[in-house]
Amino acid sequence: ETIVDETTEYGTWADWLGVPRHTFSAVFGAVIARGGDYREVFQFFRPGFDLATERERRAQAGAPEHFGEHDLYFDARPCLAELRRMGLRVGL
Repeated sequence: ETIVDETTEYGTWADWLGVPRHTFSAVFGAVIARGGDYREVFQFFRPGFDLATERERRAQAGAPEHFGEHDLYFDARPCLAELRRMGLRVGL
């Protein structure tokens, strides 16, 4: 991940699951370090977790997943501006 800092978003998932953010982050790091899929993290805390269903539940509760400009890494905007200058568009 080199454009969007997902710290806040994964923190909101920790909140949704009712686990400390640092604990969620530690398990996330361990799963990724061993080559696992990020979705395994949710299973660790809640076996049988259905990500699609929980995304919908979060949205209905007024807490949907989202990324905004504040989630871009500091150097992403100049990079995206240069790509635009070159006539390229990048979707995130």
